[in-house]
Amino acid sequence: GTHLCSDDATCTNLIGSVGGLGYNCTCSTPGYWGDGFFCGDVDECTLLTALPTTHPNDCHAHANCINLDGRFTCECKQGFREMFEVCTTCHNNTNCTDINECYEQTDNCDKTPTPRAEVSAYGVRNQ
Repeated sequence: GTHLCSDDATCTNLIGSVGGLGYNCTCSTPGYWGDGFFCGDVDECTLLTALPTTHPNDCHAHANCINLDGRFTCECKQGFREMFEVCTTCHNNTNCTDINECYEQTDNCDKTPTPRAEVSAYGVRNQ
């Protein structure tokens, strides 16, 4: 006969099985988990403990985790930029580095010099 395993599972024959189904179903598609008859997408962004087909997200501390079908990705938070570097705590070796808006001159600071007040014996005078 045919097995009732999920398309995302592996069917294993149980040799010498008496009664029951005579086979076992185990989710085997990366990013999916369940009882073998049903295997659904795992949200790696909220997963706390590794499963045989996936692990908790390893996004950088300055990145947001985005769950996708069967996998996840990381996106740097606002004010940070993706930088490739070899690291064990960064998803796909991607680190999120602070953007220096002042150095890159992308800040919205007023570039007009502001007069300073100088105190003299005669009162206050602008320079």
